[in-house]
Amino acid sequence: MGKIFRNRDKLSYKYIPEKLPHREKQLGIFISVFDDLLSGEKIDFPRTLQFVGVVGSGKTSSSIVGVRKLSEEIRKYGLTLKHIYVNLKIEATSPFLLYKTLMEKVSMNASRSLSAEELLSKFIKKISKLDYLLFLTFDEVDFFVRKESKTPGIIYDISRFYEILNSNGIKSNIVGIIFISRSVDWLSYLNPAEASTIGALSILYPPYSKEQIVDILEYRISESLYENTVSEDVLEYIAEITSIYRNGDIRYALDILLYSGIIAEYEGFSKITLDHVRKAIGKNLFYSGDIQYLTLEEKSILLATIRSIQESKRMYVPLSLIRKNYELLTETLPIKRLNENSFELSIQKLVNIGALEFKGLTRITVSPAVDEKILLKKIKQELKKIARN
Repeated sequence: MGKIFRNRDKLSYKYIPEKLPHREKQLGIFISVFDDLLSGEKIDFPRTLQFVGVVGSGKTSSSIVGVRKLSEEIRKYGLTLKHIYVNLKIEATSPFLLYKTLMEKVSMNASRSLSAEELLSKFIKKISKLDYLLFLTFDEVDFFVRKESKTPGIIYDISRFYEILNSNGIKSNIVGIIFISRSVDWLSYLNPAEASTIGALSILYPPYSKEQIVDILEYRISESLYENTVSEDVLEYIAEITSIYRNGDIRYALDILLYSGIIAEYEGFSKITLDHVRKAIGKNLFYSGDIQYLTLEEKSILLATIRSIQESKRMYVPLSLIRKNYELLTETLPIKRLNENSFELSIQKLVNIGALEFKGLTRITVSPAVDEKILLKKIKQELKKIARN
């Protein structure tokens, strides 16, 4: 059996490498904000930053690597910096869970009998007694504020922890706060008082280009795979698919490389080929959550495919039936109809990302991950947004 991996864990999106190729500029800006801390000076007020960019653009990794660098540099002054990272979408889907998570991350159990306000008060008291500095990062903040838009003051409280401490005569040990989001639109959900506490310092993370994705993959391969197991053609193919169809999402590229290597090893190969990559792309790497990244037209084609399957009561349907149902959708919903060439290009994209399975012009089906209810909901949401604009 062929041997591809030295350490496959280092291709996981959860692994944070020492270097972040093509994010040196963003990290440089971040570090420069804390020049005084790097000189051993005390920070009286925490610096609040926003990391803004699309999925898989290196925002989370930058927050972890950036704070890690700060922590390493200030040790020579006898200072200790602890990073508390909270993914609001996963760990803190409500104010109660947010404060409970913060409590637990400073090594303190949180009682379920306490209210969110009581938990916040206990958290503030707890951190006031710590003998080290704190850096707080809140990821997926856009998801949280949309969900909790009717719960006032959460972001306001977070960004003013130092004022709550100072009002009680306690020196704040929080040196920085990062809010990570996919766009700056989340600020529109805040009231003026909350928005003013966030500050204007945003570090932007543009999507990775094809060339940048190749560079990043080469770096990660040096840590995870044996030499000469991946050709330049394979890397360029993965990078091209990722840059065109996934808006440069590096996590997707790493997933494709990982699954391609697993398939290659299983089949007894000592090198990853283009065929292994194509198989990996087709192995249900499309998830229901990916629907939000499709265009309105692509969502409509998927919905037309589902309805074609329901109408024919067959697993696979011909392209002609999908086109017919797509055209019916454009007549019943205010969706601009694609011309024949654009329609076929959209079909090809949906096949490439695993949303559709194509076995010929008469044998097309939809990925099991595509949920009709979610799809229809997303289409209606997008149409409402278009109508408002």
